Amino acid sequence: MSEFLNYIKLGMVDSIVAHGIWLFDGFEALKRKPVVIAHSPRSNILLGSGLISLRKVIAGGGRCCFSLECCPNV
Repeated sequence: MSEFLNYIKLGMVDSIVAHGIWLFDGFEALKRKPVVIAHSPRSNILLGSGLISLRKVIAGGGRCCFSLECCPNV
């Protein structure tokens, strides 16, 4: 995963990555870069992507946050 993250140059600038639960495979590489993972629990459950432990990520030195989606009532 770290090779792919370096290839796409993720972390070369400050970045917020939404729906990036798959990035936690490359967590060790990410925690040294200016990247924040925006975790969307509801969407990730609906998409079947799974959940992450924010406590574990933060304790390990990573940067993450909850994100919320909303759609307007039409």
